[in-house]
Amino acid sequence: GSSCAGRFRAMVMWPCKLALVLGTAVAFQPAQLLPTRLAPTAVLRRNGPWRRGPAPFSRPLQARPGDSETDFEDGGADGGAAEAWPMDGYLTSTDRKTLAAVASVGLLETAFLNANKFGLLGAGSELPNLCLGGTVSCSQVLNGPWSMAFGVPLTIPGMLAYATVIMLALVPFLASDQRDGTGESGVSPIEEWSQNGLAGLTLSMAVFSGYLISVLAFKIKAACGWCFVSASCSLFLAGFTWNRRLPLPTVKVGLSSGAMAVLGAGVIFATTSTQVAIADAQTYLATGGAQMELQAPPAITTHSSDRVMKLVKYLEKSDAKMYGAFWCSHCYDQKQTLGAEAMRSIPYIECAKDGANSQRKLCQEKDIPGYPTWEIDGKYHPGEQTLDELEELIGLKAKAVTPLTTELP
Repeated sequence: GSSCAGRFRAMVMWPCKLALVLGTAVAFQPAQLLPTRLAPTAVLRRNGPWRRGPAPFSRPLQARPGDSETDFEDGGADGGAAEAWPMDGYLTSTDRKTLAAVASVGLLETAFLNANKFGLLGAGSELPNLCLGGTVSCSQVLNGPWSMAFGVPLTIPGMLAYATVIMLALVPFLASDQRDGTGESGVSPIEEWSQNGLAGLTLSMAVFSGYLISVLAFKIKAACGWCFVSASCSLFLAGFTWNRRLPLPTVKVGLSSGAMAVLGAGVIFATTSTQVAIADAQTYLATGGAQMELQAPPAITTHSSDRVMKLVKYLEKSDAKMYGAFWCSHCYDQKQTLGAEAMRSIPYIECAKDGANSQRKLCQEKDIPGYPTWEIDGKYHPGEQTLDELEELIGLKAKAVTPLTTELP
């Protein structure tokens, strides 16, 4: 009920609020985290061979211990001492801001998908159909058995993972008092453990993204645009984090996390495959080996009001049709809004392959973008429509609000 919706709303909103607070705090951070431009060439010797190269424009969040004029030789023309060379393999302030920005895109996308899944955007909201696998819609992909793991939608841990990346990327900016000391590696502990966390988390996210894309390609056999956006963000985060000579402790943490992610993806695949196989076997046994019974839409439980019946007359003159699928919740809500009497007069076209009286071929020929879709005067209007919107589509002025439907006894 409402308490359940409230918990889901809080679950979706707090990572977004966290990202907003962290981003605002970093934007107004008084400390200067990026150094001034360095001399053209700097040479540094630190427990190893000399390294020479063009000086960078960004560096880790603090100067490293032992960085003094005696540690460097100036390769520039001005003869002055060069500034400290950034520690190889450690994220700079610019790197961390880039990671936080890309993770924010993934966070917003997964938060939107969760809000739509749990009805937080309103009953009339419709998820844009970015799935290109024939008549397979995004609702079918994002609400099917492969979108869950042990009863939990995969968009929820995905959203939490993006929020954690933002936190790990920005926490050194906020904990300025923790950047004073340095560990054995020459960087502050907060930079070191946050980078270890980023290496492990981003690699795990990339592994799961690869698993989900494989499921799309070989099991669902659809091309889901929403899934590709999230996978692109995850792969970028991993590639950007690992595209450097990471310190050995960070590599160990990252590879351990990646191995655990591979194991977890294997467990989820085996569990989901077993559940799907059991469901198919139960259906086969229940029908005695006969062809699976076609699915009919849920029964309509409301009566049509006078306003709706007047609207139906104009819809008939406009040769209106409604395209939908038996599993589509928005299609059912649309029918409930109109009522049983109205739906007897409005042609309903079933587009699901396994739906009763399926006309899938017609839906494919007309390239129906999503469910429900209204065809009025030869024009297509995707999404669930209110009575006011339907009246506007056929040229009627919206009437005063009246009871739309009444429950059937």
